[in-house]
Amino acid sequence: MLIAALSLLPIVLVAKPTTNPLGFLYDLPEGWSVAATQGTYQVLKRAGQTENEIYIIGGALEFEAKTSWDKKLQDEDIAMLKQMGPWSQSGEAQSFDAKGGKGMLMLFRGANQGVEFAAQAWSLLADKKRFGILAIMPIEQYEARYAEFFKIAATLRPDPARKLSTNNAHAKAWSQRIAGFKLVASTAGNSNSGSGSAGDAGEYAFTFLPDGTFQFASRRMTFISAGDFSANSQSSDEAIGTWSVQSDGKKALLVLQPAGKPTEQLQLSQSGEYVLLSGRAFRKVRL
Repeated sequence: MLIAALSLLPIVLVAKPTTNPLGFLYDLPEGWSVAATQGTYQVLKRAGQTENEIYIIGGALEFEAKTSWDKKLQDEDIAMLKQMGPWSQSGEAQSFDAKGGKGMLMLFRGANQGVEFAAQAWSLLADKKRFGILAIMPIEQYEARYAEFFKIAATLRPDPARKLSTNNAHAKAWSQRIAGFKLVASTAGNSNSGSGSAGDAGEYAFTFLPDGTFQFASRRMTFISAGDFSANSQSSDEAIGTWSVQSDGKKALLVLQPAGKPTEQLQLSQSGEYVLLSGRAFRKVRL
């Protein structure tokens, strides 16, 4: 196997326990940091990183798979990489030992604009949560980055202080706060220059019924105008499914299960009269 043939480079690590909004811990080595956080995902950055490297750590709730190497999870990783370009899987899924249990590693190869890339997808399933690392780098950096991410992935574990539940007071309070309401948001933006203009506008609405079901609808329009040329497009989306709120007592996640689609999680917070779903402000309208 390719992994077995690699000689791990010696790396001096200084343990730096780091928390993720989903409720798990991992240790970052010296020279690494969290550059940005969006929802339950964090962008990692290493010292001396080049523009062709992408490192993301995060996760999602998982109620169906039983083990880290479940076929369902393998298919999800393959689909995720295919959405990003013409990637191909390298070898079979492999296991690794992490602090939180037995994890899964999947390797991929791809190319873009003449540059050959490698991707490593490390993941662990524990406490009905799947979390892990997606690392993308030029192929010549593969061995060095593998050594580092093997060390980081081995520290993945649930945060015992962040056990999610639908039955604690915080989760119940949030459920009562949105049940029987429609959450509505709108966006608009445009830019103008001497050569033309462009813009977009959108409307988004979630309806949360007290019986635990939801409805979602969105409409978006974009336009561009330059000289004698002008164009616009419109798109819409709808979904129905079930909803619930999971909380560790401090932070809450809105869990959406659209019919026929993967589960989604949005971080819940409040800003004045607005409810924020992963940072986007929604106005509450009673049904």
